[in-house]
Amino acid sequence: MHRDSIRILLGYLAVEADTKFDSGQYMELMNAPADYEAPHAISNARVTFSSGESRWEVTGWVRNLTDRRYRVYGLDLSSLGLEQGVYGPPRTGGVTFTYRWGP
Repeated sequence: MHRDSIRILLGYLAVEADTKFDSGQYMELMNAPADYEAPHAISNARVTFSSGESRWEVTGWVRNLTDRRYRVYGLDLSSLGLEQGVYGPPRTGGVTFTYRWGP
């Protein structure tokens, strides 16, 4: 369970990061300029400290670390004067506490 962790004090510390890269793409078949989403990368990070016996752990995490604004869906109805985009979530972060009751 602790193969990627560093032993410190009375527990283990794990640092993790990941990045997902999406190349430029068109959101619809017509390939109109309004449908194009530029290339972008989304990075996430987390730091976890767990007790020596792994009974509990505290994790701090951040998603979309650089707060990149990017579309995950686009609908171009410019012929009707409408254009709609659904965007990925902004930077979010939090702390998670986990306690394991069983063995």
